[in-house]
Amino acid sequence: MAAKTIRAGLLIALLFAVRAGADEEVEVEVQTDDQILEENRQRDEVTETSTGLQYEVLKSGPADGAHPEAQSKIA
Repeated sequence: MAAKTIRAGLLIALLFAVRAGADEEVEVEVQTDDQILEENRQRDEVTETSTGLQYEVLKSGPADGAHPEAQSKIA
């Protein structure tokens, strides 16, 4: 019985250790994402919406060019 208790305790300790490491990795990724978003805010060609969506127009057609209408079918 004591061996089972020890094994169970070691397994629980191992699970907590793995979980703690996963939390640290997530924190690093969040910091990296925040850094990328901040760097994008400094770039003139990047637009940010009120919801935080950032985008860059890579290629734009002429303003007086063809535009889809409500009944248009886009392939």
